[in-house]
Amino acid sequence: MHIITIQKRYTAMSKTRACIFVIIIACVNFGLMIWHLQLVRDLGLDATAGYATMTMLPVIIGSLFLLGVLLLWTRLFRIAGWLLMALFAIGFIIGGNEHFISAGPFNVFTMVPNRWVLPFAISAVLLAAVEIVGLWSTFRVATLKSSLC
Repeated sequence: MHIITIQKRYTAMSKTRACIFVIIIACVNFGLMIWHLQLVRDLGLDATAGYATMTMLPVIIGSLFLLGVLLLWTRLFRIAGWLLMALFAIGFIIGGNEHFISAGPFNVFTMVPNRWVLPFAISAVLLAAVEIVGLWSTFRVATLKSSLC
């Protein structure tokens, strides 16, 4: 009986820690995204992407991340995990393609050198790394076998 109680406490603590970790990763990702979009503007690439897209992107993504973070603390935490995982996956796929694979003005390997290229490349790499960690952590939350975080 005592071993079962300890196991339940440990499992509950792990779930809470997993949710807190996801929240931290989501906040770091959002901060990096804001910095990255600021660098896009500083590079003068915002005209290429369209000004309306550049101003609405943080609002839409931030709102969806906030929804996912809030849902983590409800009975819908698995749905929150899948929603956040989809957001991290979309960011990783689009960002990876735009910044590392396809040719174009956003590719970090073919950008014209200036003082904003290095910070832009660093932000792109950091975003990719945080999105990979986000994918792993949200998958972990989405597949939890408990009722609440």
